[in-house]
Amino acid sequence: MITTLMMLAILITGTAPARAATPDYTLEISAPQTVPVGKAFRYTVSILTPTANASSPATGINLAIALPAGVKFDAVPFGGTNIVATAPAYDEGTNTVHLSLRDITEGLNEVVFTVTQVNTAVMDPTTTFIAHVTGTPSDTGTAPTASVLTRVVGNLNYSPTKNFATILGGSNRIVEYTFDVATRDSGPEGGTFTTWGQRLTDVLPSGAVITNTFTSIGGTWTVSGTPATGLRAVWERTGTAYGPSTAPMAGAGAQLGFTVSYPEATFPDGTRPPENVVGLEVSDHGGTWSTRPTAKTQGPAFIPSTIGHAVAIEKTANFSGGQDSFEWGNGQWLAQYGVRASFLNSVDTEQLDTMTIEDSAGIGADNAAFFEQGDLRRLAVLFNATLRAADVPYRLEYTTSGGPAWHGAGSGLRTGTDLRMSFVADGSTGWDSDGYTQVEKLPAGQTVTGWRIVLSPEATDPGIPGGSQAQVAPSYVPSLAGAAGATETYTNTAVVNGVMSGGVVLPGAADSARLGLADRVPVITQVIGVPSTLTVGQDASYLVNIANMDPVRAYADAKMRVVLPVGVFYDDAVGVSPAYAQTPTANVPVPVPGSGLTISTETVTEADGEHQVVVFAFDTLASIRLAGTPQERAETQGFRYTIPVRVLPQAYAADQGSVTTRSFASVDDPAFASVPMGFSPAYVGDDTFNFNPALPSIARFAKDSQVATSGGLLMGKQVRAHDTDAWALSAPVSGSDPAQWKVYVRNVLSDAVTNLVVFDRMPTRGDERGSAFGERLVGPLSGAPAGAVIEYSNDATSATTGTWSADPADAAGATAFRLTTGELNSGEEFELRFDTTADDPGARSGARAINDVSATASYRGSPRSISSNEADIVMAPAPALSVLKKTNGVEYSTAPGATVTSGSEVTWSYLVTNTGNTPLANIEVVDAYTDGQGGSGTQSVASGPGEVLEPGASRTFELTSIAVEGQYHNVATVSAAAVDETGTVITAPVAPASDESWYLGTAVTDPGTPGGGDEGTSGDSGTPGGGDSNTSGPGHTGSDADSGGLASTGSDAAPLLAGVVLLLLAGGGLMLMRRRARQGRSVR
Repeated sequence: MITTLMMLAILITGTAPARAATPDYTLEISAPQTVPVGKAFRYTVSILTPTANASSPATGINLAIALPAGVKFDAVPFGGTNIVATAPAYDEGTNTVHLSLRDITEGLNEVVFTVTQVNTAVMDPTTTFIAHVTGTPSDTGTAPTASVLTRVVGNLNYSPTKNFATILGGSNRIVEYTFDVATRDSGPEGGTFTTWGQRLTDVLPSGAVITNTFTSIGGTWTVSGTPATGLRAVWERTGTAYGPSTAPMAGAGAQLGFTVSYPEATFPDGTRPPENVVGLEVSDHGGTWSTRPTAKTQGPAFIPSTIGHAVAIEKTANFSGGQDSFEWGNGQWLAQYGVRASFLNSVDTEQLDTMTIEDSAGIGADNAAFFEQGDLRRLAVLFNATLRAADVPYRLEYTTSGGPAWHGAGSGLRTGTDLRMSFVADGSTGWDSDGYTQVEKLPAGQTVTGWRIVLSPEATDPGIPGGSQAQVAPSYVPSLAGAAGATETYTNTAVVNGVMSGGVVLPGAADSARLGLADRVPVITQVIGVPSTLTVGQDASYLVNIANMDPVRAYADAKMRVVLPVGVFYDDAVGVSPAYAQTPTANVPVPVPGSGLTISTETVTEADGEHQVVVFAFDTLASIRLAGTPQERAETQGFRYTIPVRVLPQAYAADQGSVTTRSFASVDDPAFASVPMGFSPAYVGDDTFNFNPALPSIARFAKDSQVATSGGLLMGKQVRAHDTDAWALSAPVSGSDPAQWKVYVRNVLSDAVTNLVVFDRMPTRGDERGSAFGERLVGPLSGAPAGAVIEYSNDATSATTGTWSADPADAAGATAFRLTTGELNSGEEFELRFDTTADDPGARSGARAINDVSATASYRGSPRSISSNEADIVMAPAPALSVLKKTNGVEYSTAPGATVTSGSEVTWSYLVTNTGNTPLANIEVVDAYTDGQGGSGTQSVASGPGEVLEPGASRTFELTSIAVEGQYHNVATVSAAAVDETGTVITAPVAPASDESWYLGTAVTDPGTPGGGDEGTSGDSGTPGGGDSNTSGPGHTGSDADSGGLASTGSDAAPLLAGVVLLLLAGGGLMLMRRRARQGRSVR
């Protein structure tokens, strides 16, 4: 069953042509005057054939569209009744699109196709796109052509960054400045040009001395001036592209900067160096330079230097911010603290033989507690210019939760190159990324509990010169195993030790930082795959992702909501499907619809209209990044799903840019109602639609698409069951409840259409559309454009047949309507609304009433015909059943009921009827009784596996028992399950039905004397006497074969047998029962 919306924009050619030709025609092509660099856009080609009509169509017209460099063909609507008859042929070598058109009977048609931009790195403000279209020569040899120019626009929104570092424990007079360049407006839709030249200019105060410059990304430093007058340092690189990018120009592991000395004579202790400002200029591909914003920084105050030899260490809770105390969030990507250690020598040139920097659980209980909650994932080891120049070998070691032993990581490590290493469980994938090119695999289930760096570990290694400094930036995933909403604080200490080349052991140093841990919900969502072009009337699909990144927790009642663009609707006839059965690497089973996942739809409204929302409700959202387990680096590898959609005419607007698809994720588990979303700021934003009212922000993501159409008149139909429901292509209705319909009409042609007639014939049972039941109007239409005439009919089969009335009072019960309006201008639209009700409210569950709408109009003197998509209503399940109970073939409504002889067989029959519109299965009759001997219990009988009772059908079930003396009462209750046409149980409750009956068991007497006896007794012939027609006389013993020969007429054994039966009954009411089911009609 299809429950999404689809509005097809169809141009129907009308009657078959009598003769064909390629008359003279003209072409026009249009496109935006300007387009941002990197952004997709649309071209519109108009084909003007003024002499074409149904009897003399224009045939054989093909178009060749030569696209400019930098533009690549994307999509065009084709096939069916689109103006483009067959799939386009795109020659990438010549960048030409070839389109074959259907026979044309209209005076004007339009082809809308989309393109994307390529090779944007070489574009600049002088870039223009000129597209040319050429048509097939007409019969007179004229080949029409047209062209259009679009100018590329963009910006150079780049900015510099500047940082400083001093030697820990020193006088702060030696400062290392580092630089980088970042994109301020990045991304493929950002409209930012690529830079091909970058220039950084830094002017130092008088007295400052540049001791060295460095770059690992090319370019050249030029230093001019003198320390006395002030130095000017310029770094310039040309011919190398950068941006737009989310990553900075230099990035991880690169060095760009210089070292400055501030002499005490000019810069006394207690003062700070002047604020240092760096300027940025960038050039585009054409070589035009642009001045960008500046960046500034200022070093710390100058202090007296350490006297003698010493090692020093500093620990910060936040590496980038330098705070001693900082709070991170549970599951955050990534918490990063900092450790900086240095060797100082202010008295001589003796070098340090070995220096060890350590942060581990072995240092103390506080450290052990910290590493227990922090899953160390990455380690960056950065060296200052002194250590880079010394190129000292070093060793990286770590401990794990598997024990206190130290393990080596990496090989051939030297301080000439910074190190970036990831630590992940064995089996993890994708972690040699983001500049962390080395990966250390840990045994499954283990995490890092400590690290240490040992510089110049061997006696033969070169020494460590004074002024050396190493920075370690460990990145970890905080893990909150406590109660929801809790916060914790950990004190972590790092230590440094050193041994001089002469063997003197220097006093060690230690420093601590306080690292807070606040609860967060690290659930993210992404729209991974979107169609670059959505085409009106065609199917498409999205690939979306939700991932729980929590290192310890799963979440109950998690939701992902995907907000589709206006006019794009979920196709639940196809349904959501997972991209894979289990997540890559982590191998977490992916919930599927109906098993841990429920799919539904809702709507939200914005200024551009109503958006359908596809809601994913997860019973449990398992984590894909549990600490110590194999993990995939890309967070896009979570629970991935494909959402099939259909694109309706409302999705298209001639002046629109791109349309956006957004996904939102939240956790509705009450335990986490007030816990903020986390993981990374890039994945969290404003809760636009208040999906999670308890919090101001939500996990979210967005991606854009273009929309294309074949042009012309657009018309579509939608339906819903209630005001609160979303409009859809299909809607369930119950019985005679009204259905609500909407007809959408829009003119996207270049000029007005005239004489527009819209006709809609309601569904009729057995009509050509395949309707199983009919519908009639409840009342008049609403939403007609001003001046339109609306008429109603009970017998029309087209807009030109039947009897019509313009009186709104005649709308109720009508089976058709037509709307006539004189003109619909270009860009105008209207929506008709009306309600209908079923003329057969008892139609079978799943029966469909199918409807569409058609229209005719005139455009530039040529007739136009359009029709909408089909929409339908589906009769909803309304299961029901009844039961009629009889005792020995007679229905009783009060006690005492049938009179039977104790010890005789009693038969109950249960006539079960399916009184609803839905097949029933799993039918069970449970008969609860109380007997005259004080006993009670139940008997039951049920249908067999796979047996189904169709609507309107009946089936008789039977139970038998041996009668006991006294008043007997039993109440039968029948239950069943509603099933679909395949016999699968559906969610549609069936109310049980019940009926009751009675009998009065009389004592067994002497079989009777031949030839006489009271009324109600029989002679020796055994024939029943008078009284209740269903009561045998005392001498009746029965002759049913199922009695097993226990009652033979006239036998001397009868009194003895009756006595045995009475003894058995008196001893505990033993009841001998047998069940028998007789199948009735219409059972499958």
